[in-house]
Amino acid sequence: MQSTHTKVLFVEDNPVDARMIERSLVRSAHTNFELHHVVDLASALAALRRSDKFDAVLLDLMLPDSVGGVETIRAIHEIRREIPIVVLTGMEDTEFALAAVREGAQDYLVKEQCEADNLVRSIRYSIERVRHTISERELSEARHQLVMGGRVQQAKFPRSCPALPGYDIAGLCVPAEATGGDYFDYF
Repeated sequence: MQSTHTKVLFVEDNPVDARMIERSLVRSAHTNFELHHVVDLASALAALRRSDKFDAVLLDLMLPDSVGGVETIRAIHEIRREIPIVVLTGMEDTEFALAAVREGAQDYLVKEQCEADNLVRSIRYSIERVRHTISERELSEARHQLVMGGRVQQAKFPRSCPALPGYDIAGLCVPAEATGGDYFDYF
């Protein structure tokens, strides 16, 4: 498998947990992670404001300068709405995990249960899911624009055929797609 370069903003205030996660990611055989480690929410927000080059955020929700919980996710998304967030926490709480995912986290992993391969997979899949969502939204917008263009074009076509004694006049325009590039008129 080809190695890829993935830049991750790693937000973790516990130095022991931070070292454990950093070692796990370094041992990854298939992905080259570049970690930018910060210890509080303010530093994370500042890093996101300075750079749009992060591929994902690996986020501990209980930081010394955050309210905690989903508010931490909201703070990150206020700066970068589309960035994939993988929550990495010490709390094994299903309801809390669901709330984090509803708020926009791509995954919720418990530190003590997280193996290196699962962490790598979670980060990579989170990035791909967000890319897919963005692509789908862009495709939907392009389709909407085509439909609207087709409606504008149809509105410019004559509403009725000219009445000319002794002649039967008819016209039809069938676009190949949502819009056509043809001009329609009677001469």
